[in-house]
Amino acid sequence: MTAHYDAWNRAIGQYFFGPQYAGQNIFLTVDEDMLWRISQDYGAPLQFTSCEQAVDDFVASVCSEICLRGWTLGVPQRDNYPVFLGFLALQVLAVFKMGHYGEWTADAYWGRLRELLRDTTASSMTLRLNPNQHQALWRQGLERWANVIQKECWGAVRLPLPKSLGVKHDHVGLPKSQALLTLEDLHRLPAFYREAKFRPGEELEVEDIQQDVERLLHKPLLFRPHAQRVLRDDRRHLAYIQIRDHLRQWNKDVVCVHRVLRGRGC
Repeated sequence: MTAHYDAWNRAIGQYFFGPQYAGQNIFLTVDEDMLWRISQDYGAPLQFTSCEQAVDDFVASVCSEICLRGWTLGVPQRDNYPVFLGFLALQVLAVFKMGHYGEWTADAYWGRLRELLRDTTASSMTLRLNPNQHQALWRQGLERWANVIQKECWGAVRLPLPKSLGVKHDHVGLPKSQALLTLEDLHRLPAFYREAKFRPGEELEVEDIQQDVERLLHKPLLFRPHAQRVLRDDRRHLAYIQIRDHLRQWNKDVVCVHRVLRGRGC
């Protein structure tokens, strides 16, 4: 592995998986702020002066690794982080960046992933990723490593079953099952804040936010279908924390949708 990819892969593994999470359900909830925190926790060589630098280095490292070795699954082993965690983290980052800006619509997942990898080809997937590889990385890779090889000692991964997704293989549903609120979802939060009568920069407890989310969640103008799913399933507590942190940065009509396009906050 390239030096920085190896560091990023291990840093992501250490952040999400470990003995302290034994038996717990783990979600690979990667977004730009998360990558910044992961790099800060890891230290050298992932030392950057800004979130933008961290995200750029992560994307460049993953792209370099894919170009050198492809979307390799490797041989997942017990008590070792598998080599594909960075690949999957990038896919979840692409879900986070699904918003109405640039060339792609909010629902264009593969467009976002190609954009991150600077892939200008017209193929439905990206950088020679094929459907079988994609399924294997998530199911024979991440899920099997966490649940069977590690025996859930570092955390468990519960991916959606194909039949529950309504089709034989829903490729986009796999990274989407790990993501929290997307950029587009964050962009809509100020409307929810106003409806809930939250004040700009207010520091609320998660329980207070949860009450108002549950009261207003059915309103489609406030919460898109993806956000509604996240706020109803096992990711909801993590999403409440995400909303709490976003509210603390909200400055009334200046929406702090952090790092749209190049990661610049307000």
